[in-house]
Amino acid sequence: MQDHEPVSSRADDCQIEPNTPVKRNARFILDSEASPDVIQKRYLARAGQYFFRDRNNSLAFEDKGARIATRNEDPVVAASMIELAIAKGWTDIKVSGSESFRRSVWLEAAKRGLPLRGYQPKPQDELHLQEILAKDPMKVKAKDFGLSRSRAFTEQPREDALRLYPELEKAYEGKAAVDRWIDANIATPHKQTDLKMAVARGMAERLAKGEIPTVVVLPKDSSIDPDRSNAIRKQAIVMGAVARVKGNSPEQVQIVIAAAERIGRHLADKGVWIPEPMVYDRNAPPRMPSVTHDNNPAKPEIRRQPRIQPRR
Repeated sequence: MQDHEPVSSRADDCQIEPNTPVKRNARFILDSEASPDVIQKRYLARAGQYFFRDRNNSLAFEDKGARIATRNEDPVVAASMIELAIAKGWTDIKVSGSESFRRSVWLEAAKRGLPLRGYQPKPQDELHLQEILAKDPMKVKAKDFGLSRSRAFTEQPREDALRLYPELEKAYEGKAAVDRWIDANIATPHKQTDLKMAVARGMAERLAKGEIPTVVVLPKDSSIDPDRSNAIRKQAIVMGAVARVKGNSPEQVQIVIAAAERIGRHLADKGVWIPEPMVYDRNAPPRMPSVTHDNNPAKPEIRRQPRIQPRR
């Protein structure tokens, strides 16, 4: 994919920001005391501004809340900005500025497995990254290899991927459990294939963000009271109706119903009470208020006024 981000040759346009929406606190200026130790040792900080401890205490970069900006193209500054972005909770980055700055930011983000938009690496950039990782494979913690771990999960055989990233075992077990469920509940072969591919894509996306997706496999159902089973079934049908209203396909609706019923039975087996669903139907006829009749009603006495005679 080619890089279509705007390119600037001005150093004062160099900045990074989240590529996807982040939580509210991730858009605020990070307290300098909460910044990583390597940044506290390297810079003097105040009100989001980070100054070199050497170089005449000049401004290195500035945390402006929703973005981090600099007028310096130093690769060390780029690495510090990435460290600060991770501390702020950003999980993917958008970079803009000069090509030299964007290359430095990409390299630092790639070493940490942080997805980045705004720079398309050249073949020599990829070779440089591989050389760095080969010299010091423990430079980055395993949890930070999001993008590399995602590629291993999708592109390499399971044995090779687990040799590199043993923590992927949970993701493989979860995917296998979902695949078995699809085989047992979806009859059409091509729909089975589509669902399995969608599950694999979703797991790869979460891995690229640094997460380890897992699937909780519930135990087999035990015998429960028929009335509670009926309530669970009704609750599942209601959830399926909600999914249908939201535009899900009939196959997806059936998946929602089956999953809701399975979870409901599991909760009931743990002693959780599943109530009967109460559904409001706007198309239902109005309920008439009930009227109680007395067995011996007393007929009320009617008092009539005398007729008024007109004057002659």
